[in-house]
Amino acid sequence: MNEELKEWLGIKPADFIVYLTGVAIVGIYFSKNITVDIILSIASVILCVISCFMGMKSDSRLSSFSNCVKRIAYPLCLIVVIICIYLNFSKWNIAEPLVMKPDNPSDKMVAESGPPEGRGEAPRP
Repeated sequence: MNEELKEWLGIKPADFIVYLTGVAIVGIYFSKNITVDIILSIASVILCVISCFMGMKSDSRLSSFSNCVKRIAYPLCLIVVIICIYLNFSKWNIAEPLVMKPDNPSDKMVAESGPPEGRGEAPRP
């Protein structure tokens, strides 16, 4: 098969690494666990950087236009991955704020009564 055709069909080894990166990003989107998100984020960036090193090399069997597209597309993919990771941690996967709930009713009564005398506020006349 013609090398240029393989490049445009996306069946070169660097392209498969980009596809794995895409799978990791989809996993990040659907995950609700922060640890899994961090691991998949690191893996996706590493995979995308590896695909950049593999895919950006000029190939003498390809046209100059194809080589130029390769030099633009792989770093652009890395930028998209970084934007998706940013969106995950800032917009997509926003955790609900933690709310302190008292374990027993006496804690609630202490919290509602205010600070004990002599701490924080001066006594009112």
